[in-house]
Amino acid sequence: MKIILISLYLQNNTMLMKNILFFLITFLLICIDAYSIDILGKVYDSVTKLPIANASIFLKGTSYSTKTNGSGAFYLKVAKGMNTSLIVSHLSYEILEIDNPFENESMEIFLNERDYSLNEITISPGRFSRDKLFNAFEQQFLGNDKAGKSSIREQDDIQDIPSRLVSLFEKQLEVFPQEKIYVHTDKPYYISGEKIWFRAFLADAKSHEPVPVSRYVYVELFNSIDSLITRVKIRQEEGSYHGYLPVPEDTREGYYTIRAYTFFMQNQDENYLFTKSLYIGDPQAKTTNHVSTFDSDFDVSFCPEGGSLMLGTFCKIAFKAIKSDGLAADVSGTIYDQSGKEIREFESEHSGMGSFPFLAEKGKSYYAVCKNNDGKSKRFDLPAAVDYGYALSVTGMKDKIYVNVLKTAFV
Repeated sequence: MKIILISLYLQNNTMLMKNILFFLITFLLICIDAYSIDILGKVYDSVTKLPIANASIFLKGTSYSTKTNGSGAFYLKVAKGMNTSLIVSHLSYEILEIDNPFENESMEIFLNERDYSLNEITISPGRFSRDKLFNAFEQQFLGNDKAGKSSIREQDDIQDIPSRLVSLFEKQLEVFPQEKIYVHTDKPYYISGEKIWFRAFLADAKSHEPVPVSRYVYVELFNSIDSLITRVKIRQEEGSYHGYLPVPEDTREGYYTIRAYTFFMQNQDENYLFTKSLYIGDPQAKTTNHVSTFDSDFDVSFCPEGGSLMLGTFCKIAFKAIKSDGLAADVSGTIYDQSGKEIREFESEHSGMGSFPFLAEKGKSYYAVCKNNDGKSKRFDLPAAVDYGYALSVTGMKDKIYVNVLKTAFV
């Protein structure tokens, strides 16, 4: 009898908790809807009446922004009580500003295509001859002293500038020789616990002849998320660099990268370093029906279009997420500034890749908190915005490709 009463009591409490939870969720949704308003509509070409995809939609002076989809539609949920205008922009069309966009339930917006025609240019002869202009340049920039006159003695010397530049470049290589390295391994695949035997060849980048400048060669092994596994330092013996990289017993199966360089090569870009991909297998994994031993770790890289994030200019940032086994990882994330203020959200669209528009402000740095399908969260810093510079932006529209030059707000 006591067991029956306890069971009935628990069933009643369970139903009560479900009712309370349903009430709280409903109340929360009502509160959110009461303090927010929806802005939605479609964007069309004013001439062809066709929808415009990838148009930027944002509220002026706020972080509320979105882009139109393939059918030209957009949707924004914003806080009530805002008094600002809606900006609609596209690289191929004139910018449109809509005052008080909160009055209409659904808007139909038409954009006018930009006119890229150039004004007529008339070329006429100048007042001064080439000889007079050259003499003025010589006196203004080179001066009348002995050093200035010896810089360019004849106008014909201008024709020798390319050859002089080549000569200076060759002289720089003689004073600061550039090294090139190549690493040859005994095979393209290994198993955990093995040794990767290799021989490194160090040569001059210009003549491809052996150079005795560096005493040591550094060889490293990295996994698919650029984490260092092992590193060795090899000294030249009998005219060559040779040795081995030990592969730890607990190394997971997958693709790995060998990187080799000298001490002087660290001053150059990473593209000058030698890299080689190879596969490391795990024999233990073969006997366990290929049960994956990879954890839920992942890495996300952010790449601004054109190479640099322009300060004060809307730029497109692409991103790619990969797991520790080198495969794509679907992620979602949120962008914050250095004070922890939420800027915008994003999520991957295909194979861990995606993009989003972003406006970097002066004096601020940004980071992203990303979460994968396993619920694991990680923080990644966004590339720092540059104060001065230019970048290319490419947009596909119908059967045309538009290439635009972006610049920072301070250029």
